[in-house]
Amino acid sequence: MHFCLSAHPSFSSDLFFVCVINRWLKWLYIGLASGFCGSLTTFSGWQVGTAATFLSGHVMGAFLNLAIGFGMFYGCFSFGQHLVDAFRFVDQLFWPIQQQESAENFVAAELPTPSVLQPLNVFICIASSILWVTYGLLFIFVSKSRSWTGPMFFAPVGAGIRWYSSHWNVHWPRLKMATLCVNVIGSIIYSVLIVCKWKYTPTNAAHPILYSFLTSLISGFCGTVTTVSTFIYELHSMKHARYSYFYAIVSVLGAQAASLIILSVAHFGFNVPFS
Repeated sequence: MHFCLSAHPSFSSDLFFVCVINRWLKWLYIGLASGFCGSLTTFSGWQVGTAATFLSGHVMGAFLNLAIGFGMFYGCFSFGQHLVDAFRFVDQLFWPIQQQESAENFVAAELPTPSVLQPLNVFICIASSILWVTYGLLFIFVSKSRSWTGPMFFAPVGAGIRWYSSHWNVHWPRLKMATLCVNVIGSIIYSVLIVCKWKYTPTNAAHPILYSFLTSLISGFCGTVTTVSTFIYELHSMKHARYSYFYAIVSVLGAQAASLIILSVAHFGFNVPFS
């Protein structure tokens, strides 16, 4: 992008190309940040796994899982910020920031939204829908593919709900209540599903379809509807320390308390083993 602007700043064809790249990079960022990173890091799995460790008698291991996990997540986020600062420093050595800002403002002012993106968006939506339906059909009719087609079928649903719910955070600018509720509710759903899996389908041999269905919901839906990366990002972006502490404590303790209650009732009340 910088090379195109510096080489031919007055050619409309190059500016059009840069505008297309800028808009695609915007959506690429949303896809990577919310779709990939948000789905890759699962808040519910972290909390339910810690609760199961605690109820299994490994109290110190559960506390270490919470402490080391939180520290590692926050440390990785800070390391990523330092990498961004390093890339910006190197970038400014070859491209002055004043020239970059003026060029980007010129692109935004002179060029309208490229209409070529509209049919591409329609094509991507249609192709994604066909692929999503294909995953569902493979899950139903091809038993050997259920270990990966099931999570792939439910993952867009969980990621979509999480991304859509993030828009509600504008109603609570000081405290990200939407992410907090999604993480806590997702941990509750995860706990209920894992109990059902331990109770009714301890192995794949007894009820293969039900086993694959519950496993797909746990890893595909709950794993993507809850997120650690967004939780750490919002925690770091809060300006007031008291809101940061409240947000972190309520998120972790709320999900942990709900998971402990559900797993305790299942284990001590209905003899569900932790397996």
